[in-house]
Amino acid sequence: MISTISSSLGAMFGASRILQAVARDNLFPGLSIFGYGAQKGDEPRYAVLFTWILAQSCIFLGKLDVVAGVITAFFCLSYGSSCFSCFVLAISGTPNWRPSFKWYSWHLALLGGFLNLGVLFWLNVYYA
Repeated sequence: MISTISSSLGAMFGASRILQAVARDNLFPGLSIFGYGAQKGDEPRYAVLFTWILAQSCIFLGKLDVVAGVITAFFCLSYGSSCFSCFVLAISGTPNWRPSFKWYSWHLALLGGFLNLGVLFWLNVYYA
């Protein structure tokens, strides 16, 4: 129970900090209100409130299985894009790309990217 609460709080505050950073960079119009933080500590209060409202509205749908497919698709896309970006950085010969993981190779990065896309399509082709 404690690990579930800890994980959900970490996800909520992590998402609100990402929303704050996206709003500060003006990546999407209309999000500038979420870029403001508290005077002490720069805590993203508006972003936390929006994240909480979004999470509660998803919970109040009644069936969390409906939301689980969308969340899984987003995780597969984020992990797949991370693997593909590691692959592109490795084959492009970027001088500042120096992975320190002992068993890293561009082969595994490419395999991980395709496996994530495969799992995405395998789980639910409609969300892919």
